[in-house]
Order: sequence, then structure tokens, then C-alpha cells
Amino acid sequence: MQGLGHSMLSLDINHSAMEFALAVVSHVAALLALTLIDLPLLVLSILALLIGFSLWHYSLSAMPGNDSRVLSVLIRSTDCVLRYRATELAVSLPRAEYYSEFLLVLVFRVSDSNSGRCIRLNLLPDSLSEDHDRCLRRLLRFDCHN
Repeated sequence: MQGLGHSMLSLDINHSAMEFALAVVSHVAALLALTLIDLPLLVLSILALLIGFSLWHYSLSAMPGNDSRVLSVLIRSTDCVLRYRATELAVSLPRAEYYSEFLLVLVFRVSDSNSGRCIRLNLLPDSLSEDHDRCLRRLLRFDCHN
């Protein structure tokens, strides 16, 4: 990790076991809720398959080797770089869309896009090391004014 000197911060993003557990619990709750609904068995079966497919799709996208998963963030004084397994993407400085002790939702605007495309990064307590979390929260509170 590089410190805040020279307005640069490099964050390693960990795979969040908390996020995965929350996704599993949510999908299981949705499956259990189907038992309370009075619908034909065929419709319930299709809904259960869709919920199962949703969990399977989430599991694939959450895998550590997935190309669409952000592995690290380099925050510089005027912009950021999101690093994926096979590529890097230049983005704006982060804006904290949601900021709490248990969840940070950061929004980055893609720099080379006129479409205004944004990337959201959800950070739970186990997504960053304690040092990275502390530095990021300090940066968001005092150094990012957008």
C-alpha cells in the first residue's frame, strides 16, 4: 500500500466472504418465500430455477479469477485506475454514494466514455485490510471533494 503522500493510494480489494454469505442467504430466503405463495407448481418451479440461476450467476461473477472483478484501485490526485485481472480502466475520483461503518458504495465515472457510464464498487468490512480501509475513509472524508 502506498500512503497518502503525493496524493496516491493503492487499494487491494479482497474477495468478500460477507458479501457471498449475504447473497446465499438472500437467495435461500427467496426460495423459502416461494413455499408461502399459492401458485401452480409449474410457475413455482420456474421461479425456483430462476432464483437458482441467479445464485449460480452471482457465484461465477464473484469468483476471484473472474475478469469483471476489480482487484485493486489506484487513487491518484486527479483520477483513478481500476485494475482487473486482464485490464486497467481510467476512471474519475470516487464519489461515496453510501458511507457507513459496514458498507461503502463508491461510484467511479469512466473517463474515456461520453455516455456517462459509471462503475459502482461495494466494499464491505472484509473487502479491504484495516489499513486500506482507514486510508480510504480518510481520503473520502477529507481529500475527495466531488
